[in-house]
Amino acid sequence: MSEQKVNLKNPWLAAILAFLIPGAGHFYQRRIFKGTVYFIFILGIFFWGLSIGQWQVLYMNVDNGRGNPPLKEFGFYSQVFVGIPGLYAIYQNKRYYDQDNINRTSLEEPLTAPFEGEMSNQTAEGTEIGGPLKGIIELIPVQGKLNTSSVKGSFKGTLNEDEQIELSLGRGFEIDKRIAGTLSRHLSCDIVSEEEGQLSSTGIIKGAIPRDFLDYFGSPINEDQLQFLNGSLGKRFDLAKVFTWIAGLLNLLAIWDAFDGPAYGYGKEEQPKEDDKEPAKAA
Repeated sequence: MSEQKVNLKNPWLAAILAFLIPGAGHFYQRRIFKGTVYFIFILGIFFWGLSIGQWQVLYMNVDNGRGNPPLKEFGFYSQVFVGIPGLYAIYQNKRYYDQDNINRTSLEEPLTAPFEGEMSNQTAEGTEIGGPLKGIIELIPVQGKLNTSSVKGSFKGTLNEDEQIELSLGRGFEIDKRIAGTLSRHLSCDIVSEEEGQLSSTGIIKGAIPRDFLDYFGSPINEDQLQFLNGSLGKRFDLAKVFTWIAGLLNLLAIWDAFDGPAYGYGKEEQPKEDDKEPAKAA
């Protein structure tokens, strides 16, 4: 008597679920043990690779004719089989190359963030001061004359690591594009002072603020960023990519297993009955 076959239910739905989340197709088919193994093992390898690569090894880079030539990162076509993270990278590629994702000289909403960078300023007595800054920057958008947009705000923190300092900011302002494959977002702004109701620039701060995780995760990186990652992470960057590639290829096998059942078959074949056997020929 043959063993009962695995109930694959709707194999197409199982395959789609297995693609979106490793193991989900097997949970749908009530193959709990195998689904748990796929979920823990595949996602464990994938996210371990992402963490080694500072969450910057997953990206699709297709610019559709705009900007710099894309990097030829064929490894993405195995990473994408991990499902939702790969689909998010496709979405990030679209956001990155959107015409609105540009460096800006104004704000659309208030900004408060940790800031780290450099200052160059001139005091009222004409003394030049400067050095590394670290603290909190707060900026709000303002509407200037002739319908022009600007910012104003402040910086509070330390200069040269020990001197407490507070600066008034405004006027000349620029911030890096919102979506990019780096952990930080470059920012510069004028240091201003007010005399007789008039603002005048006395110096400038330049540095960076943290980029939101969902704005850099899965976002394309350019050649300069790739060289920086290779230089700072060394062989760990390549190892991180290999882990994510392996995870994608393993989930491809899991998708096929959810669609077509176990590769090793369903059990012992039914043995022929005695009556069905051919009579032995006489010697």
